[in-house]
Amino acid sequence: MKKPSKSFFKRGMKYLLIAALFSAAALLFFPITVSKQVDCIEIKIDDPSYSQKSVLEISGKYHFGLFGDSYFDGRITASTFPDTSNGHVKVTISKEGAPMYYKRIDRSTDEFSLGSLVSNEFFSDFAILVYSGNAPFESASWKSFGDWGAWDTTTGYCIVSNCNDYESAIQALQSLGVLPSD
Repeated sequence: MKKPSKSFFKRGMKYLLIAALFSAAALLFFPITVSKQVDCIEIKIDDPSYSQKSVLEISGKYHFGLFGDSYFDGRITASTFPDTSNGHVKVTISKEGAPMYYKRIDRSTDEFSLGSLVSNEFFSDFAILVYSGNAPFESASWKSFGDWGAWDTTTGYCIVSNCNDYESAIQALQSLGVLPSD
C-alpha cells in the first residue's frame, strides 16, 4: 500500500485552515438568533424563605465578540416583572455584570433598568441582579432618565437561571463570582 504524500497532508491542512477562518468570520459578522425560555428562581440574598419561580423568555440576536465584548440585542422578559415585556434591551454579555437598559417599544425616549446581567457566553448560566428601585412589589417606572437604585451582596434581589431553590441559587451566584465563596 502506497503512503500518502506530504503534499496530501499540506493540502488537507490548508483546507482546514480556510474552513476555520470562514467560521471565525461568520461568528464576527453574522449574529446568532436566540429564542429560548429559561426556568429561573428569584431570591433575596438575606431572606432564605423568599423564593419565587420565574420564567425568562429570551429572544433576539447574540453578537459574538471575537476581539471585543459579546452582546445581546432583543428582548429578555421576566415573568415576575411585567414591565420587561414592553421593552427592548441591548446588553453586554459579561461575567463582571452589565446594566440592562430597556427601551420602551412604543416610545423611543422612555427606558428603565431592571438591573445588571452577569452571564457566561451564550446565556449558559446567568443572573440578573435586580436594582433596589425595581424590587418585587414596587412598580418599575418608565422615564427618560433616572436612578433605579443599586444592588448589594447582603440584601439584593436576584433572578438566577437553572436553579430550583435558594441554596442552589446561592451556589450559582458564587460560581458566577457575584458572591464570595464560603
